[in-house]
Formats: sequence, C-alpha cells, structure tokens
Amino acid sequence: MKRIIQKLEQKIGIPGLVDRIAVNLSGSELNTFLLDLFSKKTKQITPPVLLQQYRQNRFSSPASIDPIKYKEDEIFWLKSGESKGFKPLLLSPLIPLGSSSVVGYVDQNNVISALRGSEVVSDATNALALKIASEIGKEQKVAVKQYCATHRYVRGQNYKNTAFSAHFGAFCLVSGGIDRSNHSFEVELAKTHISFYLDMLLSFFAKENLSLEVYLADNSNTISKQIEEAIRLICQSLQVELRAKDPANNYYQILQFKIFLSYKNGQIDLADGGFVDWTQKMLANNKQRLFISGVGLEIIHKIKQEML
Repeated sequence: MKRIIQKLEQKIGIPGLVDRIAVNLSGSELNTFLLDLFSKKTKQITPPVLLQQYRQNRFSSPASIDPIKYKEDEIFWLKSGESKGFKPLLLSPLIPLGSSSVVGYVDQNNVISALRGSEVVSDATNALALKIASEIGKEQKVAVKQYCATHRYVRGQNYKNTAFSAHFGAFCLVSGGIDRSNHSFEVELAKTHISFYLDMLLSFFAKENLSLEVYLADNSNTISKQIEEAIRLICQSLQVELRAKDPANNYYQILQFKIFLSYKNGQIDLADGGFVDWTQKMLANNKQRLFISGVGLEIIHKIKQEML
C-alpha cells in the first residue's frame, strides 16, 4: 500500500500528502474534507456505472441464505443468551473510528472506515465492550455487565474460501466487571462463556464431532490451574486439548478458547473467545476484566441447511 500511496502523491504532485493530512487536520476538518471529496466523486457516477459497480462490488451482494430461517436462528440464540443472564442488544451498523484497531490489534485496512468519525462494525464484541466500558465508567460500582448480540459483520479482507463472504452473520457474548480476589471472577466468566457455546452446539451437532481447544498464557499460575479444572468439569467426556498460548498473540490475555466441528473430512472453527484488556485500557484500570466470545452463526446455519 505504501508504494501505491507514493505513486498517487506523485500523480497529484504533493509528496507526503497523506501524512500531512493525517497530522495537520483535526477529526472534524478531515470529515469536512472527505464529505466534500465524496460529494464531488459521486457526481461523476452515472446510473449505468452505478449498476456496474453493484455487480462488481463484493460488499454489495446479498447473502445466499433464507432470511426468514436465519432470523429464526438469530432469535433462538438471543433468547438462549438472555436465559443465561446476557441482555440482548440491537447494535448500530457503525461504531467510532478505530474501535477495532485502537484496542483490538486489528489492522485498520481490514475494517471498512466511514465518514463522520465512524467505521462499519467488523466485530460486535468491540461495540459491546464500548457499551460496557461506558456504563462501568459512569456507575463505578459495577459487579458484572453482560450483553449478547447478533450482527452482520463486514470485513475488508478478500477471502479466497468461497464459504466466506465480505459480510456474514455472527452471535457474540461479552462480560465485563471488576476483578475479585482469588481469581473467582475470571474463572466464572470463562465457565459461563465456554459452557454456553458447548450447550448450544451440542444441541445441533454430535458430541464426537466437536472438540475444544484452550490456550493458557501460563499453565503454572493459579488462575490457569483454576480455569483448567473448571473446564474439565464442564466438558466431561468432550474432547479437550489444553495448550500454551502463543506469546505473539496479543489479542487475548490469560486464556483463549476455540470450538471446532469435524465436517466433511475437515475442521471448521465455529466459536472463539477469551479475555481481552480493552476495558483496562479504556478506563485506565487494571482491575477491569472483559471476556468476549463469538460464534459463526451463518456458518452454522449453512451447515444445518446443507449449503456447505
């Protein structure tokens, strides 16, 4: 991308243009500049060109699934989340610019940045984390906040796998609150999230086709041992693998889990989650704990409907 930007700056005749705009313009000034720019660009688009762009733009194509059946799946998951103490939320399609990259270690190029200081939601857990941080910051004495949501994610990556598209449906859970003594809060959150997904997925798929992998930051510390014991209790006869967390993985802290489905001679990563430090950074408080998780709801729907 750097080379492309340099060529564009040479074409315009202003070297370092992008850096100068990024450094010297405030957020509101940049927004005004971009609004005027896009207004002028859209005036150059004719109706036939618009239709051509629709045909070529991978972000514009409708999903291939039955919307009624899929909405029924969404309702089932939301009601299930609510029954376990997670309040369902209907999220906005937009969140503040940088919501994925500032705290979540996601490259901004993989997100659809928008105008007016916003970006298109690429992961609803970021939006729910902001909701929880905002509420904890106002209320101060919050034991735990728990939300769930279904959402249509939009990702900037160009997936080569035909099973994946630029936009897709997912379900997520987010829990946040203040750490208690003896790591009981962390263990409680891990148990709640992992057991929820196992219960849900076991209602759709045979136990022998599901497996759980748990990545622990340090197998020797007290919290990891407590979490490991709790996980083995809730999983019982399910196939479980406990591994050391990759030190290069900065996205998750303490623990990460993944649930896989054996399907058609391969494995599909259905669910994923773990502890993140987002609320610690937002509220400048190391006592904050946040556990996020999500499941590929559209992938599950396609498997159930024999579309994969």
